[in-house]
Amino acid sequence: MILKVAGQKVDFFNNVGVQLRHDAVASGFAFTFAFNPENPVHRKICKPCAYYPVSIEQDGETLLTGTLLTADFVDSAVPGMVELKGYSKTGVLEDSNIPDSVYPLQSDNINLKDITEKILKPFGIKLVVDATVASDASKVYK
Repeated sequence: MILKVAGQKVDFFNNVGVQLRHDAVASGFAFTFAFNPENPVHRKICKPCAYYPVSIEQDGETLLTGTLLTADFVDSAVPGMVELKGYSKTGVLEDSNIPDSVYPLQSDNINLKDITEKILKPFGIKLVVDATVASDASKVYK
């Protein structure tokens, strides 16, 4: 498994959990690693509120691309593991309001695909419409 945070490959990680949810807005992930405060890459990865991009790959296949949200340190005299958690790119849709640039939200004589792309554009998320529902997504609404 290959884990990258902010373009930096993370070595020596443990307890990887990836919840691929195809029936929800976002998937989640978590992993632990041995934090070394002398290592500048570790300090960068664990920087609070940085929201770095994350990619998780296995056997040459990308399982998830997303955003790192938190680094949970354990307060202890004995060095321990740091847990990093986040969600897939689409998780931002649950945590954000629709930007003012997308308003007005009312759209007359436009299809669902175009409405959705208009809302997703400021977040840098691309829409993929499955062929089985392409005709419904292209139907124009009055």
